[in-house]
Amino acid sequence: MTERKDPRHQATQAADAPDAPERAPRSYEELGKLGGEAVRAKYGPEFYAEIGRKGAEVGAHKGGERRKEQLGSAGYAAMGRKGGEAVKLRRGAAFYAEIGRKGGEARKQQLDEGEP
Repeated sequence: MTERKDPRHQATQAADAPDAPERAPRSYEELGKLGGEAVRAKYGPEFYAEIGRKGAEVGAHKGGERRKEQLGSAGYAAMGRKGGEAVKLRRGAAFYAEIGRKGGEARKQQLDEGEP
């Protein structure tokens, strides 16, 4: 069984070499940017336009629209409930009371300012 290694850990190991310069571990954001730059250098910016066109041809959807079509409205609602329960377990029921209060205050302010 091969072991998957965290790229940030590998960067730290490389920096631990005796002649390596001091360097903080790379974040996934930085690694993703480097990968994107490598792809652009290898295939050119036209590559991104081409894959965008291909996605549009097969009917790619934005956001959760495709997932909602797959699950149906009941499945999508169940997914939301599951996520809500996870948040409640992690943050507690008081979290929902707090965000409800903040939302109510923001809405009251909108109405006071004449927004519909």
